[in-house]
Amino acid sequence: QTSWGTKNLWDTLHSCGADPTTSASNSTPSIPPYTESRHRLFLAKKCTVHKRPFNIVEDDAELDIARLLSGNPDICLPSIQTITRDVDSMFLGLSDFLTAYFKVR
Repeated sequence: QTSWGTKNLWDTLHSCGADPTTSASNSTPSIPPYTESRHRLFLAKKCTVHKRPFNIVEDDAELDIARLLSGNPDICLPSIQTITRDVDSMFLGLSDFLTAYFKVR
């Protein structure tokens, strides 16, 4: 045995390049910076996948979240019409893919 555990464990750690003296919790995951287009995509996904109403963009709490994430106190949320267009575009973009996918099955 070594001070870090069994020899086999130590050998495995060395073979995969892991360092037992550092913790995975010390590393911070990379979070992409806030962008308005990424937030629009998030809102469209929230309305479709999580079945939220499109008027969520008129919610003060949603605006507070956008301000917090962007650091911009003057940020505006997209309109209901914009989110509706984004959802329509997502559907049109996926419809050909899904049609082809299910034809193969």
